[in-house]
Amino acid sequence: MAGRAVRRWVDRLGLGPFRTVRLSQLSKGTAQKVGLAQALLRPPGLLVLDEPWEGLDAAARELVPQVVDEVLTDGGSVLVSDHRGETVRLPGAREWTVADAAVVERTPPGEETVAVVELEVPVRQVPATVARLRAEGHNVLRVRGQSRPPEATRPAAGPPSEVAR
Repeated sequence: MAGRAVRRWVDRLGLGPFRTVRLSQLSKGTAQKVGLAQALLRPPGLLVLDEPWEGLDAAARELVPQVVDEVLTDGGSVLVSDHRGETVRLPGAREWTVADAAVVERTPPGEETVAVVELEVPVRQVPATVARLRAEGHNVLRVRGQSRPPEATRPAAGPPSEVAR
């Protein structure tokens, strides 16, 4: 069974001509294909791909989304690290960004309903608050300098008091 799996991936990835070449002598792209074949010899429960498109020829680049889809179809999970935006080749993929010690999930445009939230922050805290909200992946639309809400939107403080004239 293992021999059949090896032949399948050697053929599918075009590795036949390199069967007798040492791994250290292979090009980056061919070595990448060998790593992919090794990872897929048995159906993985979790397939971790680190920059899977790096160094691959055009035909192999197109194979990566097919492989990911096959693993998912077989009930597995796939984690892909990507610094070049290649994950657009993976329709329906969930994407996270890691920056400034925070992990933020990015939802593709058009897939998330948004709401506008207005909040009041002391003026001295505005720069830090805006920076924190942006770091968390929020879109800060604008900052107004008004320090008090208009009369119509202030909460009632109780019954109006009588004013002596």
